[in-house]
Amino acid sequence: MHPQGYWVQIDKRTGKEYGAGVEYGAFSSTHYRLAYLAELGMDKSDERIALVAERYLGLQEADGDFLAHMSCLLGQNLRTFQKLGFGSDPRVRSSLELLLRTARPDFGYLCDMHEKPALGVSGKPLKRPKSCFRGSAKVLFAFSYFPEIRTDPRLNALCEYFLFREGVFSNSDPARYVVRDVIEPSFPFTWRADVVQVLYALARLGCGGDPRLERSWHTLGTLRDDDGFITLSWSPTQSPWKPGKRGKPSDWVTLYADIAEQRAERS
Repeated sequence: MHPQGYWVQIDKRTGKEYGAGVEYGAFSSTHYRLAYLAELGMDKSDERIALVAERYLGLQEADGDFLAHMSCLLGQNLRTFQKLGFGSDPRVRSSLELLLRTARPDFGYLCDMHEKPALGVSGKPLKRPKSCFRGSAKVLFAFSYFPEIRTDPRLNALCEYFLFREGVFSNSDPARYVVRDVIEPSFPFTWRADVVQVLYALARLGCGGDPRLERSWHTLGTLRDDDGFITLSWSPTQSPWKPGKRGKPSDWVTLYADIAEQRAERS
């Protein structure tokens, strides 16, 4: 860790450094490492965590954003800082409020780089692009850690975004999954969005028992082996934290799936 409070990752291909700013680095830069440490139970009572977190939060934009309104980054940061003990910090609340007031026609989320409608052959704008499933899942995941917003209309609309698609299925073709990594459980959690994460968040929010999620729960069940464990399909190779091996049963993923099912039974 740099004495000023950040971690640097160097892209081996380009030589570019990530970490000193808010750049969305490849799994070893500052915001990812904070997320990993939060997952491991560390919080701001550790002076090193406090130093890094304060510095990173100091890079925040005036509206609560960090980088181009990337919903996956905002969602992950929001969950990270809540777990680190910064949930009542005005800067974290600013990010939370930004997401709560960001509305889209289909109730999901999308970052700036994809937000502007593309132009058709005639030069006229095409219809507004669809929301990003992965980014929306990260925001849903984050929202589930803020019980005080459970009745907020924006959160209810986001839940409906997932319930309408029966959790993890495509709206245009309900027979297929919306993205490939839905059935490729990953850990530690990054920008990917699998069925475990989606159902865990919905269960925390009290929607786990909704009958529209029946197919998603069935999908989750098919991922378990004979002993009830779920295999880790993907883990970032550049991550400094190695919580499991690809292709092997994962205690972490299985734990999240178990908690999701238990909460769904109570919802």
